[in-house]
Amino acid sequence: MSSILPLKSQSGFICETEPNNLIFSPADCEAGSQKCVKIKFHFMNNSGGSLNQPNDILFRDLLNYFNSVFQSGNIHFSTGNECVHVGTTDPSLVAKPTSSNPNSVYSHFFDSNGQPVNDPDFGYDPNALNIYIFQVQLFQGGATVQHPDPMKLFNVVYGIPDQTTLAHEIGHALGMKHTYDAFSNSNDPLLPENQWECKHNSVNSNWATTGDRLEDTGPDPWLMDLDGIGQPDNHKWVTGCKVNIPNTIKDKCDSNNDELWNIPFDNIMSAYQASCKVRFSPCQLRVASDYLSTSDGAALTLDCSIDPSFQTCADITISTPTVWSNLVKEMCKDQKIIISGTGTLIVDNSKITSKILNSNCPDLKGNWDGIYIEDPVVNSGPFLPPFPPPSTSVVNLSIINNSIMEYSNSGIQAPNGNGGICIFDSKLRENQMAIYAAQGSASSSDLILIGNSEITNTAINPKEVMIKVFGVDLYIDQSILKHKKLESNSRTCIKSMDNFVNISNITEINGFGIGIDNNVGGSSGQMGLNIYDSRIDCQIESIRNTDGFINAEYNFIRGDVNNYGISFGHWRGNNFQSDINLINPTESQTIEENRFHQKQLYLQGDQSLTDARCNSWRAPLPFNTAVSGSSIPRIMSEWGTVDIASGNIHVNSGSAPIMTLTAGNQIANWHRTNLLNTVFNYQGDFEQNRNASNNHSCEHDVFPSSFTSGSGTQVANPYSDSYNNSIWQNCNTEYSNLSTQIANASPEATPALIAARERTEVCMGQAALRAIIHLDANQNASSYTTWLSRTDPIILQRSQILSLLKSNELEDLILYLNSLNPSISNVDDLDNFIVAIEWMKTAQDNNKDIRNLSIEDQSTLADMARISYGDYTEVLRSFMNIVYDIKIDHPILYNSNLVQSKSTIPSAVSASMNAEIIDERCIGLRISETMDERYCIKIYNTQGQAVHSSVLSDLSRYCIEVDLLPGIYFFQVLNSQENIIQYSKLYIK
Repeated sequence: MSSILPLKSQSGFICETEPNNLIFSPADCEAGSQKCVKIKFHFMNNSGGSLNQPNDILFRDLLNYFNSVFQSGNIHFSTGNECVHVGTTDPSLVAKPTSSNPNSVYSHFFDSNGQPVNDPDFGYDPNALNIYIFQVQLFQGGATVQHPDPMKLFNVVYGIPDQTTLAHEIGHALGMKHTYDAFSNSNDPLLPENQWECKHNSVNSNWATTGDRLEDTGPDPWLMDLDGIGQPDNHKWVTGCKVNIPNTIKDKCDSNNDELWNIPFDNIMSAYQASCKVRFSPCQLRVASDYLSTSDGAALTLDCSIDPSFQTCADITISTPTVWSNLVKEMCKDQKIIISGTGTLIVDNSKITSKILNSNCPDLKGNWDGIYIEDPVVNSGPFLPPFPPPSTSVVNLSIINNSIMEYSNSGIQAPNGNGGICIFDSKLRENQMAIYAAQGSASSSDLILIGNSEITNTAINPKEVMIKVFGVDLYIDQSILKHKKLESNSRTCIKSMDNFVNISNITEINGFGIGIDNNVGGSSGQMGLNIYDSRIDCQIESIRNTDGFINAEYNFIRGDVNNYGISFGHWRGNNFQSDINLINPTESQTIEENRFHQKQLYLQGDQSLTDARCNSWRAPLPFNTAVSGSSIPRIMSEWGTVDIASGNIHVNSGSAPIMTLTAGNQIANWHRTNLLNTVFNYQGDFEQNRNASNNHSCEHDVFPSSFTSGSGTQVANPYSDSYNNSIWQNCNTEYSNLSTQIANASPEATPALIAARERTEVCMGQAALRAIIHLDANQNASSYTTWLSRTDPIILQRSQILSLLKSNELEDLILYLNSLNPSISNVDDLDNFIVAIEWMKTAQDNNKDIRNLSIEDQSTLADMARISYGDYTEVLRSFMNIVYDIKIDHPILYNSNLVQSKSTIPSAVSASMNAEIIDERCIGLRISETMDERYCIKIYNTQGQAVHSSVLSDLSRYCIEVDLLPGIYFFQVLNSQENIIQYSKLYIK
């Protein structure tokens, strides 16, 4: 490594081979000694026009990301006391380079010896890794240049830099190879078999001379041709960040070896999907550390003892009732605020922020750690909305009265209970995570109130979830929760399980990939999701719910709504800008007074108690479909009656939209034939020509017309438990009477009686839903228990299951599960759940922590959660989601014969993306990019498996060249860096 030669390579589609004398296998892969490396950021204006420099926050977050992936190798990067250098360059560079020939970029900045040219605006620092980011795109990917002087890093990325690409290039600069590289300079894209790295390194030592010469990265078949078709395998053996290569395919090194493949798809030095690449291997980090010990590498290092980013301060412990008023609290890098078991903290009109190390670039400072609540004080009395809680309540943490908490890595952490968290009239901003709270022993005091506040983040590298709560009730009122990163993302705003979540009064959730991810609840009577008069605008899903109770009224919702499994639902007055999917709810669902703007209501599974009235569809897409569904064992017999029509209408649709269902029985959408906008095009099991009397109760305009409208005009009716109970009693009496009549009725009279009984079941279910949403399980324990007893027994069973699972009483849980007598439809699902819990019990017996399992064990448990999709295994899926952030969705296929498990769908979604079938086999594309590089299209099924891919030659449309079965698919358009620039749902009939 002492002789560094000129080298050019870039990540993305184009990668030049590196000479074999640059990389070696280290003597050992233990972390080297602590090394602090200076990095210098440059932003170059090559537009020929005005400067459009990004905020320094972007560069700070890049630095934090680099440090996170190099941390385990004891390598730390710092800008020292310098800020981001800003310069100008020749704007003609924009036209010169191409994606296939970046050499013109190098020749502009470097001479034949690899030395930087004499350009005063270039700002080159010979004692730093120099990263250059250009205002106008030069070519896709990144590149490094190595030369006799201390190494410099040269990278070209358009707009907001891709952190993984930059880390990949830093890896090259510090001596790392691609995981798949060859050792010849041949232009042949295929790697010769004699250079293939072997799977079984302990038998065959080819790893030392092929691939990246590192034993711990695993053989990478990217340039191999394992199936013998004459082309490099590339992505073929990795789908959705999971290896799919069968062990029957050999690596040609040892034909008798049956060891499983361990393709390094998650390695930053690989060429796989950027979202999969999360780490360097220990040997790679040791290569980097060893390089920094050479004379060339040492020139890049700083003295860690005087590096300002290494300034440390003692943690602050709050052990008594404490008030911070009218002050600014500056926190050092990684410093904590710890609220002990005897302390409480009120932050009043104050700011908690990171210490500024350089006043010339304050946004480049390092983050402090966060606020940690340990062994919380038990609340002296319950506190509930209105906001804020009364001053007589003991709240462990209050951030109130224009206070600000900013620039922390962890936000507020309360893993063992919180004793009450109140955020009122304040801001939490630029924290990588805002709140994590789990239930403690004093469950009555675990509550989070957020009122009239803003929780926002512009960070390039935030954590996956902004607010995560497990067993802790969450109330958010009149607040803004916003992820302001401009490009597509999969971040989740709120992820919850085993709690009650209340979102109300023009609360705004905006810019996330997923808005509210609400999982099963019930262990302490904590369940339900209530969203009232609020605005949710997210790129993938606005609402994902598997809890048993959901109430959504008067909301503007953009982003799919997906409601899975047993649930009682009330959907009223919502403006749906995306599809709403109800998957096997089994219990009472009322869908009324909603506006579907070019979107549809999709139904699957048991919909026997799903009632839709007074809704309106505006030019629904795709295929002019308002309501669709399949694999429905039973659908509610009637929407409306002969005496009162359903009131469902269509608005400005041109032709009548389609209502089409495939169900076990017929359904009538009663309409007025003399009012054309009440008549739909009925297909499948919808009955035709069902004329009815007008429904004068429909309003058709109670939904918010835009994202900003409806500012507090909706007033919720106060809940009366006695009145609600009288409704349930009357409907229950009618239900009993109708059941008696059905038993004695003629075949001709039976259908009308069944339809009437369904209406009474809906009535009883809606009464139960109102009670669960409005009653407090602790303050109204007796009434709450009564209402739960009127719901499906599985909901109470899941409450007991959760209680035992959370307390790690797995042996008792197995005994309880074996005592249950499930319905026929859930017998197999319960058996599958028992097998999973028995596996967890065995892991526990082997001293494994079921909340801190290895990646391999997580994968095993996730596979068990995919075997079936019933109401018992839903607890396991929820557990995986809240503990490990592994989201396992239900299958959503039209063809019931293809129902399989669904893993995470590729999730970087463009909010402005639209797609449609423009003829029988073609997709209409709307892409704002220019055709100056290579684009490809990939189509995925609902399992997240790629079923087709192709290079695009036309950005306006793409015609599918393979036969795909009917159903729902997703497609992506990717650029040559594999950044997803277009994404949409695809329907194939």
